[in-house]
Amino acid sequence: MNISVIIPTYNGRHKIHNLIDALLKQSYLDFKLIIVVDGSSDDTSEWLKEQDFSTLQDFILIDQENSGRSVARNSGVNEVENGLMIFLDDDIIPDSDLIINHIKHHQNHRNSWLTAGSWVENKPLSNHFERYRLEMEETWRKSQTRRGKVKISFENLTVSSSNMSLSKELFNQLGGFDQDLTDNEDLDLCIRALNSGVDIYYDPKIESIHNDQINFEQYAKRITDYQLSLQRLLNKKPTYESYIKLYNPGLVKKSLVGIFRMLGFVNLNRLNFMEKIPYVFRRKLFDIVIGIELSKTHN
Repeated sequence: MNISVIIPTYNGRHKIHNLIDALLKQSYLDFKLIIVVDGSSDDTSEWLKEQDFSTLQDFILIDQENSGRSVARNSGVNEVENGLMIFLDDDIIPDSDLIINHIKHHQNHRNSWLTAGSWVENKPLSNHFERYRLEMEETWRKSQTRRGKVKISFENLTVSSSNMSLSKELFNQLGGFDQDLTDNEDLDLCIRALNSGVDIYYDPKIESIHNDQINFEQYAKRITDYQLSLQRLLNKKPTYESYIKLYNPGLVKKSLVGIFRMLGFVNLNRLNFMEKIPYVFRRKLFDIVIGIELSKTHN
């Protein structure tokens, strides 16, 4: 079985070195590594050209104008003749057996799609937000790992191209990533796959660390950006309405949002002045502010 690992990156020099180190320490190294530098203005390409990939089957570097993740991933796919393709994001640190575990899945479930776990690292915490995020992550992680590998359906849509695999043949049959989408392109491909009768599995135990260093403001923005991208996806493909549920605040939350807006409490940076508040109250404050930000996306 030919194995290709495809990684898009945009200004990822500060994080992709962790991914490369982990890939070069995989228990299975007979794979082609394809990295697509998507119009980066940092020195990612220069650094990659200096690395030694001689232990791998092959290394291909694509340096293109900035075009977004969908185009970048499709560009990587164009370098694959056949076989299994594993997609990883540039801020992922895979477990040493990640490649071989993807391979084993496809040996047992041919013509399927696998999406796998990606978790925030459990490390010493420096502030309340890191504790908040880790607690939310751990709750989700435990609920997922207890279930083990599951088959994805429209009732439990769980998919991410940060750690996923499928064959080149299946990818081509589905038409690849929609290059008009800048986010949720993996969800769109998943919906098309399910509608085509493809078996999709989610295995939270094929793990990787999501090496994502962000603050609370960036975290809240990511959540709202995700909601807005779902709205754009629905605008483009209204037939997805029965599969995608947008955030819809209740009457109480709408009222709270109105009150907080009148008080001017919409600047996330103001949270930086509240570090001395006991965590039990600050945790609730995080929830409220995220709710406020999400409510801004609600029409």
